[in-house]
Amino acid sequence: MKKLSLLSIILIFICTFSLKANENKDKVYQVISEESTNIPREYYSFLENVSYQLTHKDLSEASWTSKMKTPQSFYDGYWVRLKVKNKTDKVNLGLVHRWNFEKRIIYKNSNKIYSFPLVRSIYDNYTHRSEDRIWYNYKIIMPKDELVEIYSYFRSQPLDRNQIFEGGLDWMAIGLWQDIEFNEIMRLLGYVVMISMLICFGLYFLFYFVVSNERSYLWISITLLVGLYPFITWMLSSTFGIRFNYIYGAIGLSVMSIVLIKFFQNLLSFKQIFPRTYYVYGIVTKFYFFCAFIYFYDSLQYPNTELYKDIIKYPHHPWGVGTIPMNLALIPVGLILVSAVCISYLLWRRGDKVARYLFFTFLVPVIIFPTAFMDMWFLFEAGYTLKVIKDVIQVLAILLILIMLGMALAQKLNDIKQSAIDLLEDKVLSRTKALTEANQLITKSVDSASMIQNAILPKFDYQEHGFEELKYLWMPRDVVGGDFYWVGKKGDWTCLMVADCTGHGIPGAFMTLISTTLLNRVKEIVDLSHPDQILDSLDFLLEETLKFDENTGTEFGLDGGVCCFSRKQSLLRFAGAKMNLYYKAANEIFELKGNKKSLGYVTKPHPQSFDVHDVSLSSSPTFYLFSDGLTDQVGGPKKIMYGKKRIIRKIGEISDLDLTIQNISQDFEQYQGKNRRRDDISLFGFRVSNQEETV
Repeated sequence: MKKLSLLSIILIFICTFSLKANENKDKVYQVISEESTNIPREYYSFLENVSYQLTHKDLSEASWTSKMKTPQSFYDGYWVRLKVKNKTDKVNLGLVHRWNFEKRIIYKNSNKIYSFPLVRSIYDNYTHRSEDRIWYNYKIIMPKDELVEIYSYFRSQPLDRNQIFEGGLDWMAIGLWQDIEFNEIMRLLGYVVMISMLICFGLYFLFYFVVSNERSYLWISITLLVGLYPFITWMLSSTFGIRFNYIYGAIGLSVMSIVLIKFFQNLLSFKQIFPRTYYVYGIVTKFYFFCAFIYFYDSLQYPNTELYKDIIKYPHHPWGVGTIPMNLALIPVGLILVSAVCISYLLWRRGDKVARYLFFTFLVPVIIFPTAFMDMWFLFEAGYTLKVIKDVIQVLAILLILIMLGMALAQKLNDIKQSAIDLLEDKVLSRTKALTEANQLITKSVDSASMIQNAILPKFDYQEHGFEELKYLWMPRDVVGGDFYWVGKKGDWTCLMVADCTGHGIPGAFMTLISTTLLNRVKEIVDLSHPDQILDSLDFLLEETLKFDENTGTEFGLDGGVCCFSRKQSLLRFAGAKMNLYYKAANEIFELKGNKKSLGYVTKPHPQSFDVHDVSLSSSPTFYLFSDGLTDQVGGPKKIMYGKKRIIRKIGEISDLDLTIQNISQDFEQYQGKNRRRDDISLFGFRVSNQEETV
């Protein structure tokens, strides 16, 4: 009797277990609405430890279970069976899958068996769309009131640990195929819109940072550009099937958290107003630096280590992926965001106009933030459309945040600008009188310096010095300048030097006084028939006078050209230090180049050699010397330099020396227009009378 009772208990247990194992064997999901809806997991049947190459016959004859036996199947692969009856009037329905990168579908209706090949994103022939498929969503033909069995194969290799939980990798929804196609197109379009919007706003704020030097713009720009990563990866994954190391998402969230915290610190002026909060934010920033490092280490293990193959040993963590669970790591930045809302509200109540916009800017993500976790907690299991609505709300929220941020930053700039204006007005009023008096003193001093410089420049009868004709322009940029000219005569040799000293204004004028004095000394010790020796002697005396050997880093010197000529010998000699001589003979223009070295600036060994060019005066050529203030002046419609080619062209247009100088002067003034004069200007043109002609 006891044996019979024991046998009865065993039989009851076996029957109960058998019924439990097949409780949803005949459970049919009925499509009663044209709206896309999620398929509850209770309608799933599972077949594990089998190949994706099974046929419809193999699948229909297999033994299915109502529960997954082991989560290892997420990596090894498994089939899910659905029994669906279409109660709508539509025939073309669609089966939606979540982030799958390997998929095979087989189903049978009253007409035929439909068997789709395995699609893997890593295959070379992968396409985003085919006749009955868009991404991993499939068109299913279901006649009304007909029971259709659908077999869907799931596998995640390389393993995406974000999806290895019930309702993760094998989440499915069903709806009208045309709606699913439209939703997928809109999803991709949404990625394009978000990427474009983030790039535009990111560059917009970056340019504002460059212009205003306000760091808040820099941090928000970095935040937006870092935020591009998920949208770009999602678009590339769904469109081209590209697989990314999913742990990069955790790294990106860490980096974005760091940038957001720095943005909050800078925009709310924590260091000045809330120093303790600023210190706490700094600690949280260091925490996210640590997280980024840990996630980077985790990413190096992807995809070939045990962590990404053995799900039994390393099961799915409900708080997310990573050595530091990603969802837990987001809690500090969430608290930071809440604190930023509270602080901005307090500042708003104190009358801060910027905080008013910041309060709403920070409040929006606090409200929207939980929607990012709704999929995890299955808050939208009732309908696929609600997921789409959720995505639209998030996009609109991001757009609203960007607009409010722009308004906040604009208000901050206005406040800074107004504060600066008020401060400047006070300073201007207090210093106007002192500046006016100082300006009067400076003006008198400069006018006196101008009189002294004009007195130093030589006044001479050019014919007595052997010039047949001499015309020149000497125009300081300021009242006084750094360009000068010097004329000397010794025996039958005459020397003309045109020079451009360091700087302009008063420093340049002092250099002209020193150089003119030194040239008078050079005249006493050097034969004026050797322009190279004149340059070398002037260089030596500059070094000696300005004590270059005692003062390092000096920036005093000059560029110049020296012309020495003798009517008796009908010869002109030229040597230059970064200045060239141009002469016109027989309607042809020639260029004599000076050496590419200046006088002064540094101590040099002496004597210094300079190239000497000889020109015969028998053809009565005209000579031209000019400083770089003429060639380097910016102007014209293209805002480029005047250039020596333009001067040479003007020299070639007219034979008369006086008219040539006037023509160049008028053309230069017109070319300069309203542009600011850049440097002092010197232009000398002369012709030497021949000894024979004079006789």
